[in-house]
Amino acid sequence: MHRYYVTYSDRNYLVRMVTLAQSLSRTETKPYTLICGCFDSITNLILTKLNLPNVECLPLDKIENLDIDLMLAKKGRTLTEYYWTLTPTIILYAMNKYPNCSMMTYTDADTMFFSSPDSIFREMGSSSIMIHEHRYQQETLHLKDQSGIFNVGLMSFRNNNIGRQALHWWRARCLEWCYARFEDGKFGDQKYLDDWPTRFEDVHVLQHVGAGTAPWNHRNYIFSRDEFNSVLVDDQELVHFHFHGLGIHQPGVYLTFKYNYFIQDQVLELCYLPYIEQLEEAQTLVETVLPDFAFGLGVQLELMSIQKVIIKRSIDLESLNLPLTDNKGKLSEKWNFFSPSSI
Repeated sequence: MHRYYVTYSDRNYLVRMVTLAQSLSRTETKPYTLICGCFDSITNLILTKLNLPNVECLPLDKIENLDIDLMLAKKGRTLTEYYWTLTPTIILYAMNKYPNCSMMTYTDADTMFFSSPDSIFREMGSSSIMIHEHRYQQETLHLKDQSGIFNVGLMSFRNNNIGRQALHWWRARCLEWCYARFEDGKFGDQKYLDDWPTRFEDVHVLQHVGAGTAPWNHRNYIFSRDEFNSVLVDDQELVHFHFHGLGIHQPGVYLTFKYNYFIQDQVLELCYLPYIEQLEEAQTLVETVLPDFAFGLGVQLELMSIQKVIIKRSIDLESLNLPLTDNKGKLSEKWNFFSPSSI
């Protein structure tokens, strides 16, 4: 069975989207296509020239073409809000483009597959819709009221009446209202999912702790490696990690999280380090098309002293002129990390 995935980004997340694509090429065991929504001309040009295997570029103007409702919704929304508005629309567009596909799986561009997604689809079985909970850890439980029960970062929809019904309903809601604020029980494109297990039939809530793993839930689990060097989450193989909040100051310098809680050192080593190394490779690959590509770089410097920072050991720290602490640790022979002095 041929599998279909869809994601999107603009130039600021292009390196992450390439990393996602490369991770699927390493882990997917079935024939597949990854449809990449390219939300500006630079993204479309670079991704087209890279000609990555199993990747199809989908320019934004193709999605917007003759979609009057979408164009009306675009007015008065920030770029981020408009991108969120587009999520159900691009999934539907991709599904319509491949009418013979049995299922379309959406994944955010800032995610990476660590192992085969077979276990996710086995668990989903014949269900029409698959979603996953945030599974908040104690420090992040306060986010539930605003960000919602479920995370949009990984979802699957059967190409059947139930899957399409959910997508059309979600698209209509996002066209009506999709903003980066909490209002009347809504937030962006995500809070709309809260009642899906009762609103729609045949919805499966993913139980696999190795998928949908993210900064807001990683403290719930024990991370380790097995004898085959695979990363485990509570003895289940890590499949999919959502690197939300990771900041790229420049190649070789990464802020692990842009918000107010911290990534455990073990997770830095087992999850973040492999991801960062893949981001470095993706940056180099993008530079073969555009040598001075520097989009999506830079973070708030004040965060460098209050959040964990990963830096390549070959970089001269004095030349960076960053407010780093003296609390340094070693991740590998090539990478160090700096922690806030208070933790």
